[in-house]
Amino acid sequence: MRQPNQEENIMMTRILLISVSVFLFMIPLYADSPQRSLSLHRCSGTTESADNNIKATKTDNVSQSPGVSIVQGVTYPNKDYQSNGGDERHLWVLPDGTVHAVYFGNDWRQTKLIGLGSFYAFSSDNGKTFTRPVRVESVLANFPSMDITSDGRAVIVSQEWLDEDEYSGFTLINVDSSAGAGHFAQVDAPELPFECIWPRIAVPSDTHFVFWGSDYWENWSERYENSWNTYNPVTKTFAFPENQIPFPGVKGESSGTIARSAGGKVAIVLFNFGYCIDEWYGSWTTDYLDYDFGEGNIIMRESVDGGISFGPPMSITNWMLEPTGTIHVCQTGISALYVGEDLHLVWVETTLQPELYWNFEDLKIVHWSKNNNDGIPTTAVRWDSLHFGKAKGAGGYQGSGFRSGKDHDPICNPSIGMDENGILTIAFTGFSGDATNADPVTGFAYGDIWAVSSADSGLTWGEPINLTSTPDRDDRYPYMSTWNEAGMMNVLYMTDTRAGTWWDDNMQEKSRGNIDFMFLKTDHPSTVPYNFYPEVATEEHNSLTPSRCSLRQNYPNPFNPATTIEFSLLKKDFVALEVLNALGQTVAIVVSEVLAAGNHSYMWHAGEFPSGLYFYRLQTADFSQTRKMLLVR
Repeated sequence: MRQPNQEENIMMTRILLISVSVFLFMIPLYADSPQRSLSLHRCSGTTESADNNIKATKTDNVSQSPGVSIVQGVTYPNKDYQSNGGDERHLWVLPDGTVHAVYFGNDWRQTKLIGLGSFYAFSSDNGKTFTRPVRVESVLANFPSMDITSDGRAVIVSQEWLDEDEYSGFTLINVDSSAGAGHFAQVDAPELPFECIWPRIAVPSDTHFVFWGSDYWENWSERYENSWNTYNPVTKTFAFPENQIPFPGVKGESSGTIARSAGGKVAIVLFNFGYCIDEWYGSWTTDYLDYDFGEGNIIMRESVDGGISFGPPMSITNWMLEPTGTIHVCQTGISALYVGEDLHLVWVETTLQPELYWNFEDLKIVHWSKNNNDGIPTTAVRWDSLHFGKAKGAGGYQGSGFRSGKDHDPICNPSIGMDENGILTIAFTGFSGDATNADPVTGFAYGDIWAVSSADSGLTWGEPINLTSTPDRDDRYPYMSTWNEAGMMNVLYMTDTRAGTWWDDNMQEKSRGNIDFMFLKTDHPSTVPYNFYPEVATEEHNSLTPSRCSLRQNYPNPFNPATTIEFSLLKKDFVALEVLNALGQTVAIVVSEVLAAGNHSYMWHAGEFPSGLYFYRLQTADFSQTRKMLLVR
C-alpha cells in the first residue's frame, strides 16, 4: 500500500488542527443555546422527555441582588408572578451538599405564552454553581411545587395550561430519572371530579406522592371544593380513580400548603377567604361569610400513614365576625414545616372592615404549633413604621403610602425552615420607604427579602432583618429550604428590575424587566427576643430628681395583658429594662436607651406570651434590680 509522503502528512495535520479549532470554537456557542426544544403535545400517561438533558456551566452573578444566579442570563425567567399565597417549596437543600431549585418561567422568544412552564436547576457543590435550568413539562404549565425522594430525585407538580386564552387545566406530575439529572417523566393526574389547579406536592415515601390543589374558577363565590390524591410511582397507579375532596362543603377557598414529616405524617392546610372580592381590588363584602366550618379560618387535615388516608378536618383558628363588622384575614401567605412529628405553621394575618382595605396596623406574621404556647399563635413579625412602610392602592391599604402590587402586603409570602440546631427561620417579602422610592416606570414599590429567627420553637422571635436591601431591584417570593446547615439559612427568591407583579397579558410590556432567581446562603438573624409592640410601651416622665435609684413593683399584678413598670434614676444614664421568663431567658426588651434623671413609667404589653411567672430587670451602669410579676390569661 502506498504511504503518504511528507507534504501529504503536513496537509493532513493542518486539516486536523483546523477541525479541532472549529470544534472548540463551537462549544461555547452551543453552551449558550437553549438546552432543549419545547415539544407541545397532549400528554397521556407517562411521557419521557429525551432531549431534556442538563449541561453544567459556570455560574455567573447577573444581578445586583446578593446570592448566586440559577438563571445565568437565559431568557426563561420572564414571568414575575410565582405564587398564589401558599408555600410551594421551590428550594430544597440537602445534607449531602446538593441543592434543587425550580421556578415558574416563560420564554418570551416564543409567541405569547408558548414557553410557559417550570424550570429546574441543580447544584452538587452546596449552591456555589448550578446547572443551567431546563424545562420540566412537555406542555404549557404553571405554578410548580417540588419535593425530593429519598434518593435525591426531584418530584415537581404543576398545573397544565390547556389553552393560551383559557385559565384551566389539571395536575401534572414530573419525576426526575436520577438525582439532578433533569430528565423528567410526566404523568397526568385524574381530571375528575373537577380540574385541580395550583397543586402542592409532598413525598412522605418513595411509593407515595401526595398532591392537592384548588379548583378552577371563574366566579369567586362559585368555586368548588379542593381535591387531593396519591400517586404510586412503582405501580404507576393513583390511590383513587377520581380526586378526593379534603374539606367537603368548604367553597370559595383561596389556597394553602402541604408538609410531610420523616415519620410519614402529611398535613394539608387551607386558608380560606370566606368573603367575596369584586374584581380583585374593588369593594369587599362579607355576604358569603357565615363562619361555617372553614369559612374565614385556617383549617387542616393530617395523615399518619403517608397520605393513604387523612384524619377529620380541624380548625387552627377560631375567628368570628366581630360586632363592628371587622373580620380576620389570612391572604398573602402560609407555610408549613414538621419539626420532628410536630407541625409548625406560619401565616400572614390582619383585619378587614367591610368596604375597606386591610388594616396595616394589625398586619403580622404569626407562628402556630399545637405543642407550643398552649396552641395559641405567637407573633413572629409585626408591621411597624421602624422597619416597614405603609401601602395603598391595588393589593394594599387606604391612606398615603406606596403601592406594593398585586397580592402583596407590606409584609407577605412567609416561608419557614429550620437549621441543624433547631433554630426556626422565616423568610418573607417586606417593603420599606414611601412613595418616593417607587419604580418610576410602574409606580410600584421595590420589595426586599427579610428574615426573622426563633431559638425556642417559635415562642419568641428576634428582630427582623433585611437580607437584600437592594435599591432599584424588586426582590420578592422567598422560598426557604426546610433543612439548613447549623447557623445558616438558605433561600431562593426572585429579583426584577421592574417593580410589581402582573399576571394579565395586557401588562406584559410594563412587567418585562430583567428577571433573575437568586440562591442565597447566609447566617440566620439574631434570636434575641424583640418587642413587637414598642408603641404600647409608653413612657411617662417626671423631671423631679428622686432621692435614690429604685425599681417599683409593677401594677396591676397579676396582669392581663398589659402592666405598668415604674423606676427612678438619680442621673442621666443608659438604661436596660428587660423581661425574663422563669428560666431566666430574656423574652422582651422594654427599654434600651439613654434616659434622663427622674421618675419613669412604662407600660409593657405581653402580646401572645403564655400565662406564668416572669421577671423584669432594670440595669444601669451602677444599679441593678429584679422583681417578679405574674401573667394570668
